[in-house]
Amino acid sequence: MVLNSSSSPYYSELFSAYLAMPEWEALVTASLLSLIIVGTIVGNVLVIISVFTHAPLKITPNFFIVSLAAADLTVSVCVLPFNVVVQVGKTEKAYTNPRFCEG
Repeated sequence: MVLNSSSSPYYSELFSAYLAMPEWEALVTASLLSLIIVGTIVGNVLVIISVFTHAPLKITPNFFIVSLAAADLTVSVCVLPFNVVVQVGKTEKAYTNPRFCEG
């Protein structure tokens, strides 16, 4: 469901956009989701560093765990920030600029 400006009563001067929720709720949601993203990045980086630097962890099964951590790290960097925009914004699309959809 895509809301237009007339059906969304939540205009935020802080974000300079129409929101899907009140401004205070958008701030809380964006802050909590950002903390989750940061925690995911830090945790996965620690897993990767620990496997590569601690000799007893350099066994074959742990490299599969490193692979999963790398995939999770990629998702947390490339996908989750757009999810924050979708959750807080008034549309289901993170891309509001038509140039992103060309191609």
